[in-house]
Amino acid sequence: MRNRKGEIDDKRRNRRRWIGVCGMIGLITGCGQGMLLKGTTPPPAVSIPPVAVTARVIYTSNQDGPWDIYSVTADGRRTERLTSTPAEEEGLMPSPDGTKIAFVSRRDGDYEIYVMNTDGTAPVRLTYARGIDEGPVWSPDSRRIAFESNRDGNWELYRIDADGSGERRLTGTPEEEANPVWSPDGRRIAYESRRDGAWEIYSMNADGTHPINLTRSHADERCPAWSPDGKQLLFVSNRTGPWELYRMAADGSGAVRLTRSRGDETDPAWSPDGTRIAYAVDQSGRREIHVMDADGRHEKRLMARVPDEAKPVWSPDGRRVLFVGYQLDSPELFVADADGSNVTPVTAVAGQKADPQWLINEAGRPANTVSERGRLHPARPVEGATRAPINRSREASRT
Repeated sequence: MRNRKGEIDDKRRNRRRWIGVCGMIGLITGCGQGMLLKGTTPPPAVSIPPVAVTARVIYTSNQDGPWDIYSVTADGRRTERLTSTPAEEEGLMPSPDGTKIAFVSRRDGDYEIYVMNTDGTAPVRLTYARGIDEGPVWSPDSRRIAFESNRDGNWELYRIDADGSGERRLTGTPEEEANPVWSPDGRRIAYESRRDGAWEIYSMNADGTHPINLTRSHADERCPAWSPDGKQLLFVSNRTGPWELYRMAADGSGAVRLTRSRGDETDPAWSPDGTRIAYAVDQSGRREIHVMDADGRHEKRLMARVPDEAKPVWSPDGRRVLFVGYQLDSPELFVADADGSNVTPVTAVAGQKADPQWLINEAGRPANTVSERGRLHPARPVEGATRAPINRSREASRT
């Protein structure tokens, strides 16, 4: 007989096949985020001079054994291990106000949502469901978290307050829902749904009411991304064959195809001022980061110094781009100026890396969470996590 751990792993592997296009989990050597597959031959190492950068980056990695969360200066000089448990930690997302990190952990058996301070202290478990809770995404005001769960037998979207209270189910259909993304004003959530057969882009009120199908095509539409002003959405679609980037109004009108490539184009990311779009292009099995104007013009490859690149993340000021690539036969994190210059290795250790994000504080400046000594902190005990207030009616409904 299969044990519960095996059943959960099987369900999760099946889920990853569906979310691979957008790469919610995004293991760099796996199929999430369209990264390099296990067993591929890495390109030769490149020589890249370091530059002085003071911003911070957080990511997940198995560089010390189990998957944990790390923080590193953007020049790669100071690294701190923020979690240290025998279980997997993944799917991290910093809060917009720069005070917390939401993440997924299996330290208590199931995959559950946790939050902790940006220095790794005070971890708090938020969810207590039987099944898998993953993909935490903060509301713009840092008060709520949307996430996915199969706790009721089907993948649906949920919302919970940052202190663990106020949990509610947002969707309820016979098919899967995935990849929730808050609008900049926090009033709407865009997401992916298979309720009409193919994957479509939907939006709904933040309380789950008034869901609207925005794309209405017979192809698959994935990876919704709000423009900074909330008036437009990017998404990827295979309606013409390969995955291409499209832009539409927030109400679903005026859809425009932005790219025309022979390869798949994924990982769309708006610049903070909404004037440019960074994305990944699959060119014959190797990915490149490209940047174009928001109307699709002036498209160019951002840089050519790292042979394989993916998952671009703009810095809050729009001056730099964080991405993943190969360096010294290992998947690593890099930072480059927005024009492709000053490519800087952020990590240079063995092991996989995933979920790269910039860490900022309330004023929008890079957060500094490492002591000036910059040394690796000792492992924190698993029992350091505290329990968030329990919704008793929710607990009673499971018995």
